[in-house]
Amino acid sequence: MGDGAGLYLWVKPTGGKLWRWSYRFDSKEKLRSFGKYPDVSLAPARDCHAEARKLLATGIDPMPQLKMEKTAEKVAVENFFQSVTTGGWSIGR
Repeated sequence: MGDGAGLYLWVKPTGGKLWRWSYRFDSKEKLRSFGKYPDVSLAPARDCHAEARKLLATGIDPMPQLKMEKTAEKVAVENFFQSVTTGGWSIGR
């Protein structure tokens, strides 16, 4: 089920649904997923798709960019919990 500009809802034989986008970068076919439907509705999927298309238009592959953002987020969370557990915070003292 296509939404336009390459975004589509892929329906698995088991009934699961994923927002996907097929694109080309450096002459290679790539596939990016934006989440499960209905967990991710159409509006957020379109927003993520639009951001990814902007990156692609500037010559940046959206897939590694997404991985870098997720890694940075994970490091930030780990650093936060490390500062809490090593006494960086004092609660109730």
